[in-house]
Amino acid sequence: MNRFVIIGCGNAGFTAAIKLREINEKYDITLITDEDYPPYCRCLLTYFIENRVSKRFLFEPGIESLKKFNINFIKGKKVESVDVEKQKIKLSGGKGVNFSKLLIATGGEPAKPKFNYRRELPIFTLRKFDDALKIKDSFKRGDTAIVEGGGLVSLKALLALREIGVKIKWIVKSDYILSFLIDKFSGEFIKDIVLEKGGIEIFNNDSITDVTINGDKLIIKTEKGKEFEAAGVIVGKGVKPTPLNFTKEIRFKDGYLTNDFLETSISNIYAAGDCNIVYDIAHNKRWKVPLWPLAGEQGIVAAYNMAFGNIREYFGATAINSFSIYENNIITGGKKKIYENETIDFFEKVSVIKEGKILKKFIYKDDSLKGFVLVNDIKNAGKYLWQIRENRKEA
Repeated sequence: MNRFVIIGCGNAGFTAAIKLREINEKYDITLITDEDYPPYCRCLLTYFIENRVSKRFLFEPGIESLKKFNINFIKGKKVESVDVEKQKIKLSGGKGVNFSKLLIATGGEPAKPKFNYRRELPIFTLRKFDDALKIKDSFKRGDTAIVEGGGLVSLKALLALREIGVKIKWIVKSDYILSFLIDKFSGEFIKDIVLEKGGIEIFNNDSITDVTINGDKLIIKTEKGKEFEAAGVIVGKGVKPTPLNFTKEIRFKDGYLTNDFLETSISNIYAAGDCNIVYDIAHNKRWKVPLWPLAGEQGIVAAYNMAFGNIREYFGATAINSFSIYENNIITGGKKKIYENETIDFFEKVSVIKEGKILKKFIYKDDSLKGFVLVNDIKNAGKYLWQIRENRKEA
């Protein structure tokens, strides 16, 4: 009897479990998570912080789906080891789970703060529901929050806190915000949107060095010599996958190295989502592309290959981010910028209209679209994404 086991219940793991059930109603499917909650959408955590969605709204769909699709669910257990030869997983508490096919969908852990601080201080990362719960309980209207890290998680977190009346000081190591997603021109354009309603200050080219406490206030010092008081600090510096403990060597370098069918270097063990290294179509290279919708795509491909043998290739990922800042809608996709050594091969087209409220920026190589940034004119984003994917070339 096939025993399909999935470690991790984010979008990759949960989507794979549902697809396996759709393929065969008799499969033995087990989903394991180290969290104490049913599957939920991590993208909604900042909405929970700002009271736009409830705890029930977050968890009820996952509870219903586990029941509907008859998925064995083990929560609150960490994987201590994977015995490849015996095809058995050891969980914290001593329980063992047997498998015939295994999917690793463990995502990654948030990067830890690099500055000096005591562990009991209100310093947070945002990856899981418990993180969101702590942040929500730690800030009230009129407080000041320090947010370090210039990425999308930091942006969404600070916008959520601003909506509940928290003042924000945003410390960004690079010389513009969202540098992992976009070029400097687009970053400066979006920065003006972030700042237009007030309550947010941005400090570029700086980082936190020390956090101490004085009474009920944190004292935050930076590399440039600035000093702030705040109720807490949120650090958003990306995520880093860590390998599970296998009894047999598995190929891992900043993520699991898989073949075109998302199978790892160990037969019958697959990987999908943020813990995986995949081919990036727009950048023509293999690396992590840690995005929620792409994790779901990989979960579906992995499920088919676990069920039928390696029949479905994963042709590659194209990064796409969709988010809003107040009433402004933004979508970015594909290649984010042209580097100095690429100016011969790549060029860009930029359009700014309607008093600077609309930005359309495209990156091309020859006549092939490789990347785009759209602000407040997003209707053709799907078409642009399709164009990038159709011009793919294997790395």
